[in-house]
Amino acid sequence: MRELTPAAHAAKQIRGILKSTFPNIKFSVKSSNFSMGDSVNVDYEDGPKSTDIKELISQYQYGHFNGMEDIYEHSNTNDDIPQTKFLHVNRNISESTREQIIKKLNIKDVDGWNDKRGLWNTQVIWQEFNTMEFKEATQ
Repeated sequence: MRELTPAAHAAKQIRGILKSTFPNIKFSVKSSNFSMGDSVNVDYEDGPKSTDIKELISQYQYGHFNGMEDIYEHSNTNDDIPQTKFLHVNRNISESTREQIIKKLNIKDVDGWNDKRGLWNTQVIWQEFNTMEFKEATQ
């Protein structure tokens, strides 16, 4: 039997936490190993805000990248749990939620410029989406 990497162990524990905390949201949790490190990627549609997910699972990332000094700093090391070098949370918008926002904001040209907000309508849609939170699946 193949032994799991620390990132794979972290992904397994993260998957369990997300499933018990948000049983009605489907998450994809995958680990990767590469030269000089590893990562865990969490992907999902709609659901809770990504900041809430990051806060919930941040203990599984053992540090952060310091761009000013171009180094990785081990600032959150915890020997009691498996950890990963990079932890990415990717919240995606479902087509039904996108359509709901377009209708709510009365957007006629999705790819057009929004003079009222000074942004492209695609940006306006994402801004609105980032204020929304779903505790249940939206399918």
